[in-house]
Amino acid sequence: MHRPVTPSTLEVAEDNEELIYLTSSDGTIEKQQFVHRNKPLKAALTFSRIYSIALHFLAIVLAVSLWSRNRHSSGNLPTQGRSWSPVNGLVQYELSSEHAVHHDKHTQYAGPPTQDNDAAWDSLMRPVHFNATRDELERAGESMANLAELEGGGYPASLGVYHELHCVRQMRFYLYRGHYYPNITEAQHEYLRGHLDHCLETLRLATMCRGSTDVYSFYWNGAKTGKPATQSNAKSICVRWSSIEKWAYSRMPTTSRLVEEKQSNSQVGQSWEETRLF
Repeated sequence: MHRPVTPSTLEVAEDNEELIYLTSSDGTIEKQQFVHRNKPLKAALTFSRIYSIALHFLAIVLAVSLWSRNRHSSGNLPTQGRSWSPVNGLVQYELSSEHAVHHDKHTQYAGPPTQDNDAAWDSLMRPVHFNATRDELERAGESMANLAELEGGGYPASLGVYHELHCVRQMRFYLYRGHYYPNITEAQHEYLRGHLDHCLETLRLATMCRGSTDVYSFYWNGAKTGKPATQSNAKSICVRWSSIEKWAYSRMPTTSRLVEEKQSNSQVGQSWEETRLF
């Protein structure tokens, strides 16, 4: 038998759930239905779970996409075996669209010899060597046997890019040998030919190692040469030269005098310019 209740007992709540009662014809309360008051909360939780799953799925898709793109674009770049260098982590990069495609337009480093382009090259090559510590040379994987030493401590060393620039300048000297070598002897000429063959090979290796993929095209410029001119609008990722040059200047040796060679006394007190490190 149902127990009569007052209107104040019509609402029964427990754990956010409510039993709704209706009054029957005999004045008693009958249980009509069971209603969940927390339906909005459960709906919100369900949406949150779906949203979280969607975000995780999107993150996985993006990660796989980036991995695939980097794998194909880098050609599985082998960076693990790269030798250590004191400038690793210091070199900065930038986009450059500079191309030498005009035979009659020269920068400060090109053209017939002048005081200006000689001064530009002198400034460019001034920090060609740096004073390396023994630890740096060992970390770079260099052989430590019979190393040339500087008076006052340290070892003369150079970055590869300066070796390559040295070779470019030597070829410039030979191109204008009438100006730079006016009284060259046959013996000196023979030495230069051997040196420049070495420089050509150095530049070939460097060029093929970096392998520029910039696109060049050819167009008719109206000149009566019988062949089209070269052009390129390609943008390349290049070293920001100032980042290397700043470091190189900061590590220039304070002296160019070399310590006596152990096997001979013939090199005592000579500078590297005289002993020709390159």
